[in-house]
Amino acid sequence: MPCYFFSGDKFIRVARGQVGAGAIDPGYPHPISDWGWGDFGRHGIDAAMSSGPVDYFFSGSRFIRVTRGETGPGVVDSGYPKPISDWGWGDFGAHGIDAALYSDTKCYFFAGEHYIRVSRGDVDPGQIDSGYPAPLSDWGWGDFGAHGIDAALNSGAFSYFFAGDRYIRVSRGDVGRGRIDEGYPAPISDWGWGPFGASGISAALFSGIDFDQPAPEPSSGLGSNSNYILVSACKPLIDLTVTIDLTQHVALLGNGPPSDGFPSVSGYGWQLNCYSPHHETDAWQQYVISVVDGDLIGQVNNWKNLHHDLVNQGQVLTGLSTVPAHWKLRIALRNDDHGNVTGVTFTARGGEGQTVAESDMALTDIGVPAQDLSPIIAFELNLVGPGNAESAELFSGAGTITYTAKSELTAIASEPPCAEVGFITAETANTVYGLLPPNPATWFQQSFKVAPPGFPVIRREGRRRPPLIMRRPDPGPS
Repeated sequence: MPCYFFSGDKFIRVARGQVGAGAIDPGYPHPISDWGWGDFGRHGIDAAMSSGPVDYFFSGSRFIRVTRGETGPGVVDSGYPKPISDWGWGDFGAHGIDAALYSDTKCYFFAGEHYIRVSRGDVDPGQIDSGYPAPLSDWGWGDFGAHGIDAALNSGAFSYFFAGDRYIRVSRGDVGRGRIDEGYPAPISDWGWGPFGASGISAALFSGIDFDQPAPEPSSGLGSNSNYILVSACKPLIDLTVTIDLTQHVALLGNGPPSDGFPSVSGYGWQLNCYSPHHETDAWQQYVISVVDGDLIGQVNNWKNLHHDLVNQGQVLTGLSTVPAHWKLRIALRNDDHGNVTGVTFTARGGEGQTVAESDMALTDIGVPAQDLSPIIAFELNLVGPGNAESAELFSGAGTITYTAKSELTAIASEPPCAEVGFITAETANTVYGLLPPNPATWFQQSFKVAPPGFPVIRREGRRRPPLIMRRPDPGPS
């Protein structure tokens, strides 16, 4: 999963992780004309931006939208090139964009000594946020980039900015300038690319994180109720956020039978299954966003032990029979000063970046005594049946899962020995998950999709926790 860098009329493909230069793939640099875009960008690309299922390239006063995979030129979408003025930004950038930075539902565009922040989905222009354009000096980078940014690269938990023959690495979230890491600015020549780009990079395109060997997989495989478990050396995980980006709408064919005595419900859901440390009352913590009987629901279901739940509280987020393509669903946990999970925010955003629904739950407000709050030291994300031990048979659905935390995460194949209980989830589905790298990071992105027809449902065997009991929650906000 390489990154691409453009300088003059040439480009390179680089195998790299989320930090550092990586290594240029054999045979590069290549001429930009190899991408087969006719006269567009032949003599140079001014800016590039990965944006979910599509990528954008800017050259002069025009841009193209390209549907592509992790490597290669892909296919220019019908109707492109188009004038940048189609983005509706007035005078800003109409004659050219210097750099573009994808930053989840906020994207940043740079032109001259100014920039804009735009709220948007993955495949639309979106809307300029209030107060923009703003001067580059707002980013507080001193003389770096004071007169313009040449290129920007989203690289997981870090962003890179290039200006002249120098670059900076910035630790930042989705919004704002972040913090320049120690030792920067540094010369581009440090990347070891020889003469390519030493005097300047005109555009940079992130295409994922590259790794030679993946983390060891669970013995039962990657899919259904069997995914990597992410840990941080048995230390409490802080500010864990899981974001699900849909590149293909999720559609349900049907559900299997529930456990004896439980009601049947229709749907599917993403379960964030969390492990607490030894000797904690809140031993198993579960935070779920699911489609159930025509509603999108956020649910908290935590357990004391095998037989007694501590809390089982759901909230209708919005009416929804299936999650459309280009939507984003998010589960964000928050912690107190001791690392205890104190609450969760469920968010659903539409294809144009708009917030469709959001619900915040404080655990002490929904029945968890303050003395029973607990940290989590590991977690697993599963796309499975909606609850009550049901299976889900899906006939479409694909996207990515992004994991972020303040703690460094490492993907492992089985439950850590420091967990209070070693449950597996009771629900299943015909889903499969992508590989993750073996090295620790504060940011990972994993693919998911519905398994091809005839592919056997993956099942992890083990001590099954009690079924996630789906009850009709109180109606959410209208």
